[in-house]
Amino acid sequence: MENFLDLRAYQLTLGMSETWAVTGNGLAASVGSISLERFYIYQEFRLQKSITDIFHFGYQERQEEFYGPRPPQAEARLLFGRDLQLGIIGNPRHEKRHGDMGYLVQWGRAYSDQYFRLSRLSEDIYYNEKNVNESNHQVTDSYEQTPVTYKIQGQSRGRSHRVSFQASQSPEARLVSLDGSERQSKQGSEAKLLLHWGSLSTGLWGMKASREDLQKTQTGSQNLIQKQRLEMLELYRSWPLAENWQAQLGALHGGFYNEISDAALLANFDHHLLTDQAYLWLERRSLGGDCLILSLQVGAVDLKKEWQEEGEWFSKPSEGNEGKASVGWIFQQKGDFYFYANSTWDIDLFANKQWDGGNLMMVFPF
Repeated sequence: MENFLDLRAYQLTLGMSETWAVTGNGLAASVGSISLERFYIYQEFRLQKSITDIFHFGYQERQEEFYGPRPPQAEARLLFGRDLQLGIIGNPRHEKRHGDMGYLVQWGRAYSDQYFRLSRLSEDIYYNEKNVNESNHQVTDSYEQTPVTYKIQGQSRGRSHRVSFQASQSPEARLVSLDGSERQSKQGSEAKLLLHWGSLSTGLWGMKASREDLQKTQTGSQNLIQKQRLEMLELYRSWPLAENWQAQLGALHGGFYNEISDAALLANFDHHLLTDQAYLWLERRSLGGDCLILSLQVGAVDLKKEWQEEGEWFSKPSEGNEGKASVGWIFQQKGDFYFYANSTWDIDLFANKQWDGGNLMMVFPF
């Protein structure tokens, strides 16, 4: 029930986030326990290099897993131009049928203070051509509509502001079996927005909002429709509290929705997890650059599961209040290098279960 409290505890600190926002070459990662069965995993690798004044190369790989497994998303890109650049992007695979290729238009250098980018990526571009059975060399299934992702992203960053945004849309892609009896489709969208006003040294106001939608459909031997949505909204204020101390006070709303229906069996499953929480974050920096971090989170959780079997509905609601405290330490901070470890503790279950887990994260520009 406390997944969103864990998720908030495992996000990059404001200082780490500000550094990573303008890092074109580096590695960022965070991993921590969110339940008895699952880890939260975030890892991102960036590499970019200007070969000449007008020829640039870049590579990026990103993975974030919260409510389900998601494979890493990789992108290699070749760009031509100075301020305004045109380029091609792609992700070659061992199985050529799953290779991706597209193009982009970009103004500014990626992850610099000012940049803007538009891209179109075609996925599984050789699937219909290469998807054959190895024994009889016959096509097993094919796309009526191959997957395509359109994306817009950018950033504007100054002495007293930062605006970062990203939005993507994947229209319906349809995969059909050879005889037409089995059909699968998938579509989705994603949007993220970050606003900062002020600075960490004088005081900062911030907002983060994100939403992901995914819909999968299957017809034939099974008639399933699955809809998933993940949404988050966070507001916060950070300010210098005293000498070597920084405080952050914030509130976060998180929601996860998962609906599955099977028309043939009259079976439905509806699950949602909602959390509203407030948190206080304190940082104390030592003269050597190391940093002690203390945090406290409290919130209300609403977990509900409903399912239908042969026309009859069943419900399993659960509500409660959650509390979590964490103690962390940035062991080394040399320049812009951060390595952070923390330990989380359940306040609401402290009499029977104190330690809840922990988290490791890092930002390593190079």
